[in-house]
Amino acid sequence: RAFSSRICRRNCVFCPSSCFSACAALMESRAVSANLSTGWVARALKAIREQFNQPLTAEGMISDVPMSRRRLHDAFVCAIGRSVADELSRLRINHAKRLLSETPSKLHEIATACGFNSEARLVIVFTRQTGMTPGEYRKVFNPVTSKNAKVGRPSGSRKTN
Repeated sequence: RAFSSRICRRNCVFCPSSCFSACAALMESRAVSANLSTGWVARALKAIREQFNQPLTAEGMISDVPMSRRRLHDAFVCAIGRSVADELSRLRINHAKRLLSETPSKLHEIATACGFNSEARLVIVFTRQTGMTPGEYRKVFNPVTSKNAKVGRPSGSRKTN
């Protein structure tokens, strides 16, 4: 085989002429695949942003995207720098922050409004992402309502020893 002096897209220094066209076709198909993945990522992002406040998992929200879970995860990380689950948590926590700082709603109401299955789950995820509990966050960013709303327990529950 004769070698050409062209550099192959696979980063070979010398590529046979017959291989060069095959490499170009392969890279073109990968670019088309990447564009499709980006389209599916945009579709999944739209679904997550529309449904983040529903008590669904990340996989449940993107079930209509015709990609494997792993491939979509990789495409998500490549496109936005976060996984599907991380993006869902980020949206839910940002909504919780807004509700904590702007409303006198109780924590269990905020957890439900943000799509968390329980108040405890909201507290765990919120604390992990912000470094403070929802009650501490409310005291800092909404001191007026923190005096009026009990953040720790749902109404009607009693602390037991």
